Amino acid sequence: MAKKRAPYKKTQNRKQLIIQAALQCFNEKGFTDSTMEEIRTRANSSYGSVYHHFKNKEQLAAAVYVEGVADFQEGLLKALEGNPGAWEGLGKVVEYQFSWMEANPEWARYLVVMRHADFMQDAETALEEQNKQTYPALWAFIRRHVKAGALRDLPPDLYATLLLGPCQEYTRFWVFGRAQTPPEIAAEEIVSAAWQALKSPEK
Repeated sequence: MAKKRAPYKKTQNRKQLIIQAALQCFNEKGFTDSTMEEIRTRANSSYGSVYHHFKNKEQLAAAVYVEGVADFQEGLLKALEGNPGAWEGLGKVVEYQFSWMEANPEWARYLVVMRHADFMQDAETALEEQNKQTYPALWAFIRRHVKAGALRDLPPDLYATLLLGPCQEYTRFWVFGRAQTPPEIAAEEIVSAAWQALKSPEK
């Protein structure tokens, strides 16, 4: 059985190398000025290997974006493991976003810069599927604490705005070098503000 899985694993490893090379090129030179040849060279891959996985630069750029989102969301799910309390869980969500940002500056920059690029229409379906695997766990955490009376009963879009929105806005400042507040202090302030906005009035 191991021999049958090996070619697939090798193919996946090659695909990851191409994605990482593309991430570096796109961040350094931008999407327009990056070429498939530069990406191929940096990934130490053949033309056949690159075009086997990605038919063009737009598809590759979209795949890079989806890969970054998937990596982020995988850790977000882990942050909510263990059935944390309302205050603790909100803190874990915010703190994880900041720790991921600092640990993955290239991904963070790419996700900020490229979100509204023209090629992103190629990624929308994949992003929807990725979100379906992740956000139900976040909403389940919220609904559990709404039912328990710890959090306010608000629609998901307001929770996304009040909890995730400030983190995303700070990330924009941070990736462009315009953040004046250190990430650890910003995380503390955002957690506190999110708690004040989302906690039940009885708390």
